[in-house]
Amino acid sequence: MVSGGIGFWEGEQGYAFGVSGVTENNKYVYKVALTGNSQGDFGGGASVGYQWK
Repeated sequence: MVSGGIGFWEGEQGYAFGVSGVTENNKYVYKVALTGNSQGDFGGGASVGYQWK
């Protein structure tokens, strides 16, 4: 999955972009995200999860 968003607060802008998915055996879920704003700040994050079935 690919996702994106934008937000506004007190004259400033923020935006985000992310990618997530599941491995072929449906056991692991992964997510990666990047963020930024109109002040020139940037951030990011990543995670991995395991599904019991």
